[in-house]
Amino acid sequence: MIKKEDWVEFFPFDTVRVIQERSINYILETFKTKRFSICELPAGSGKSAIAITVSKYIERHYATENRNASWVLTTQKILQKQYSEDFPWMSNIWSKSNYQCTTRYGVSCQFGLWVNSIFSKKNNNYCDCVYTKDKNDFLKNKISLTNVSFMLSSIEYSSDIEKRNLLIVDECHNIENLITDFVSIDIDKYYLEEYGLQWNNSNDIIDIVDWIKSTILPKFESVKENYLSQIKAIGSDNILNTAEGRNIMKGFDVVDKYTSQLLRSIVRFNKSDWVMGVNKDNDKITLKPIHASEFCEKQLFNIGEKVLLMSGTILDKNTFCENIGVNIKDTGFISLDSPFPIENRPVIFVPTGSMSYKNINTSLPSLAKLVTNLINNEHKNDKGIIHCIEENSNIKIHDGTTKKIKNILNGDIIKTFNEDKKVFENKKVINKFDNGERECIKLKFKNKELICTFDHLILTKNRGWIKAIDLNKKDDVISG
Repeated sequence: MIKKEDWVEFFPFDTVRVIQERSINYILETFKTKRFSICELPAGSGKSAIAITVSKYIERHYATENRNASWVLTTQKILQKQYSEDFPWMSNIWSKSNYQCTTRYGVSCQFGLWVNSIFSKKNNNYCDCVYTKDKNDFLKNKISLTNVSFMLSSIEYSSDIEKRNLLIVDECHNIENLITDFVSIDIDKYYLEEYGLQWNNSNDIIDIVDWIKSTILPKFESVKENYLSQIKAIGSDNILNTAEGRNIMKGFDVVDKYTSQLLRSIVRFNKSDWVMGVNKDNDKITLKPIHASEFCEKQLFNIGEKVLLMSGTILDKNTFCENIGVNIKDTGFISLDSPFPIENRPVIFVPTGSMSYKNINTSLPSLAKLVTNLINNEHKNDKGIIHCIEENSNIKIHDGTTKKIKNILNGDIIKTFNEDKKVFENKKVINKFDNGERECIKLKFKNKELICTFDHLILTKNRGWIKAIDLNKKDDVISG
């Protein structure tokens, strides 16, 4: 039976919380007989320390010369950053676009390496590439950190990701959407028209797939070749030193990514398990699998002999396992309550003004001042959450048209939902706030999308107000 004494030397901090001890004991005991261990642990329980401890234990007891210990993946880049800051000894990798070329000012390693490959220049002979160095460290080290999106692309397009004794995915409730998005494709009428392609109005999914194969893919392959010809004509020394050259490289990047996504989708398409969606304006088509279950093992889980999945929002073990294609008989599951006493997480009531229809215009400015004071004065050095929507999200205004939220002005009349009367009403905008850059989630509905912070509240008919991250396919969202 696994006990604290078996692993405490690997714990990264001085004190082990009770919830961490119970979790680590359970995970390591589960791995004796099962491949998967799923842990539903609340916010603040210290999941990163659990991941590090389990990884180091695996490194000591399972790693060999032929197989390293662990891949540690996060589904959010902001969480990856937090891991790398808390544990700087971990080998960490980002996508090439996040690195700056050491020999070309203002150029990312993505473009620099592309130019090298196009002109057959070996990286080590041309520059001291910081991305290549980080990638080599990432592949060689016993415990390596990155995000799921990077790993999915690496598994798909390179052969250097080898199986390890352990795969850890933190915030694993996002796996299904990330993998589904990775193999899905959106086809936009106006984007295709930019390249001289005519729109296909068919509602038959087979017709659309054939159209992609016979028309769209050949066109974009031709466009890529044209970009490559332009790049070679300008030459390696000038392509990234002029505005024209950089624009050509950016155009090549966009087309290359779109072509790759088309190919990923078409190769995996199965008419029995895929669906097609067409928006109400008939100018956007989406092809996607009904479930991610058939892809999770091949696309991700097969890089781990054992797999640890951690999240605060699993909700239902059976449904989660079914959605990601995991054999429930080969899975251990533990769900623990918050380790913090109720008295340490109070709800503080600070009345500011009436939010009734009659008084809301007066109360909102006062509320804004209160929030500003809390942020700038009373909690200046504290962490917190402000619910918000991404600036390019469309807001419906009084005349039925939409306007990007970043373009909304004080005094604009927008459509809002009256919970008491259960009807949509037009209301005047009193004020708006820019809360800076934050990690967001994309919600896809039948005819629209919404990008917002994870904790943004969404009104549903069946469950009332729900955090965006907690929505599921059964929720009936109220929409105007």
